[in-house]
Amino acid sequence: MNQRRQVYVQPGEVHWSEEPCIFKTVLGSCVSVCLWDPARQIGGLNHFMLPWAKPGDESARFGNVAIPRLIAVLQELGCTDMVAKVFGGAAVLPIGGYGAVGERNTHTAMMLMQEHCIPVIAQRTGGTLGVVIRYFSWTGEVELRQIPGGTLP
Repeated sequence: MNQRRQVYVQPGEVHWSEEPCIFKTVLGSCVSVCLWDPARQIGGLNHFMLPWAKPGDESARFGNVAIPRLIAVLQELGCTDMVAKVFGGAAVLPIGGYGAVGERNTHTAMMLMQEHCIPVIAQRTGGTLGVVIRYFSWTGEVELRQIPGGTLP
């Protein structure tokens, strides 16, 4: 059996691979954008916690940093016709009058995909339950499992 490299993606990380790789992450209000270039069969994903960084903050914990960073590295690898799948954004951390963090994270991801002209071909966002995703970089496929009872492991 052919063993594939497996990587657990923590919050605030951006990962990609030219070689087949299985990326796994756990999402509540955080969002992961999985990008894939079907022609090159190269993919990557991020895991961000908050929608927008303050000016000068280059941490991938923020969507407006993590998403352009992932796009840029895949473009450097020759990816030109990418598609996206977006996951997470559950309503588990409400913030005052600004809406839930998950909703804001999802909005940021969708807005940046539109700005970069990358079609979102699959989306599972919102709700109140966290999810575990496994992303297969060479096929662009994602396996998703809801976390029962809404408690994150």
